[in-house]
Amino acid sequence: MLEEEKFASLRNLISSHTGMDVEDSGDDKLRQAVAERLNVLGLPPARYLALLEARGGETEREWDALVSLMTVGESYFFRDKGQIEVLRRWLLPELIERARFTRTLRLWSTGCSRGEEAYTLAILLRELIPDIDDWNIEIWGTDINRQALRQGGKGIFDAWSLRALDSVKVAQYFTEQVVGAQRCWLLTAPIRKLVTFRYFNLFKDCLLGPFSGFDLILCRNVFIYFRRDAISAVADKLANALAPGGYLMTGHAELHEICPNGVIPRLFPETIAYQRVRSPSADHPMPIMTPLPPRTPLKIPARPRLSSNQTGEQLTGMRPPKPLPSRDDAELMVIKELHKNHEYGLALERAERFVARRPEDFRGNYLLSWLYADVGRYEQALVCAEQALNIDPFAAAPYFLLAHLAEERGDVEEAKRLLKKALYLDPAYTSAYLELAALYALEGDEVRTRKARIAALDLLKNIPGQTAVEPYCGLTASQLTSYVREMLEHG
Repeated sequence: MLEEEKFASLRNLISSHTGMDVEDSGDDKLRQAVAERLNVLGLPPARYLALLEARGGETEREWDALVSLMTVGESYFFRDKGQIEVLRRWLLPELIERARFTRTLRLWSTGCSRGEEAYTLAILLRELIPDIDDWNIEIWGTDINRQALRQGGKGIFDAWSLRALDSVKVAQYFTEQVVGAQRCWLLTAPIRKLVTFRYFNLFKDCLLGPFSGFDLILCRNVFIYFRRDAISAVADKLANALAPGGYLMTGHAELHEICPNGVIPRLFPETIAYQRVRSPSADHPMPIMTPLPPRTPLKIPARPRLSSNQTGEQLTGMRPPKPLPSRDDAELMVIKELHKNHEYGLALERAERFVARRPEDFRGNYLLSWLYADVGRYEQALVCAEQALNIDPFAAAPYFLLAHLAEERGDVEEAKRLLKKALYLDPAYTSAYLELAALYALEGDEVRTRKARIAALDLLKNIPGQTAVEPYCGLTASQLTSYVREMLEHG
């Protein structure tokens, strides 16, 4: 039986080495892993602790053995259909277009386990780039589990890893084999050669050599194992490893209250990606990030009855209470253009001046709330969104933003409540249905996920195809329709 004092010392050492949160729920797994290693080595706890604290090849090998018992990663090809579709339809095509002259792309799958995610990226790129053999493609797959990395390098997988693939893709990219009495599938050489595997400790290792200048970094379902302070440190490290304009994609709501330095969130259907600012101005630097505090739910006003001289349109979306003077319209257009071009310092300055001059203007407060949210100043975003609701209590759009802020701090129930309020005020709010579908999918509620997506699809049919749907980075109704149909068919 491992003494509590010795176990606490081991737990602290492992946490400081890996950044993993091994408190509480991780104790049983840790005790089992340590007990197995003590039995194999025939060492008492005190000598085992000394071995882990030492340096040299024997210590490194023991860390590998212990970590392999604690990080048995479960993954599969094309995991999380929603995020895969965002990669396939928008992020990767944008990166490919940007690299059309250099023909060079660098991607990093962190915490890749046996490589299913890294190889998924390789398959996506091969399908998106017809002349990929003429490109310089680098896909790095890293993990702290060397055993998993060795297995990934072989490119051999069982049926469980292929469970999200249809038979066409399996036949196209795999060759069935029998090893002993077990059926397995070997990934084709053109896909395997695109991926390089390497050991990398996200918490301790420095960004040296190839680990910089990435166009895309995936760190999905990794932060859930980290301590709170480790999450912030690693998120900043990954943001620094991005090339200007590059993207970081994490698992859903893994960065609670955290916006890594130097990146801004971009909202896509059912997910968020963080894009590194291309060239923040020295005169207008990115504002300091402010953590999101716990909030008391807003009191939601009752939906008013329509009188004979009112229309549903008057009670929805971002309806300004009165027409604005042309000077104000022009200033808001300038701020929106600065926002669109990622000139956040300038956009914030002008929006703050606008709201100071017109504190009762709904559109100014609402726009400023999004600007604050985009740069991680969540407290100010909440204040402005609530001020917008004070001006127009029946506007749906601020509730949509408040829902995203709730999701960022990990309060999924509050996020769902706010999205439902947005839909209560504006039943035609397509984006709210899509975000609600994402939350239901996160909870594994397939029935409600499908209903929300069907509702979004029905609304999209009534929007002209080339119309941009806010707040999805200029994505059109036609693009979103195609996305939702794909999710309904294969999601």
